[in-house]
Amino acid sequence: MKFKLILVLQLFLFFMLIATGINAVQSFINFYEIESFDFSSRFHLEVAFSIFKVPLIVLIPLIGLLFRNRFGWILINQYFYFLLFNLVFSAYEDWIYDDWVNDIRYFLIFVFFLVFSLVLIFINSNNKIFVKEFQMDKKRKSQYNLISAIIGFAFSIIFFVLKN
Repeated sequence: MKFKLILVLQLFLFFMLIATGINAVQSFINFYEIESFDFSSRFHLEVAFSIFKVPLIVLIPLIGLLFRNRFGWILINQYFYFLLFNLVFSAYEDWIYDDWVNDIRYFLIFVFFLVFSLVLIFINSNNKIFVKEFQMDKKRKSQYNLISAIIGFAFSIIFFVLKN
């Protein structure tokens, strides 16, 4: 069996969906046990949306896997840029408000996930995936990367503003 890089991306995205989905369901169950959930309450609906928004965001690149064209590649890559920028914004917020950030463990965790996000972007931008899997022109790779970076940055800014 020949190793394909696209399988790495697919497995990562499916595991992310499963992990975030399980976490969201557990959080929803915990919230439901504390308060009697009422679907007519605006507050309860906002809490449910805030709990399930992460799995919904993970669905975006999985939808991109179904298209296998420019649109699909941009959806997948914008998610990886979203992870990267969200990591940077979260670290910035932690450096301002938390004391334990000066610990070397935090720095190592930050560097690990930073490198991991960059590796995912590199794998998705690899010519084997870019040209063979998504049938795209190599000459336009930088344009599509820029578009997906802008979209990922915009989503990160929106989430950063909504969180604060």
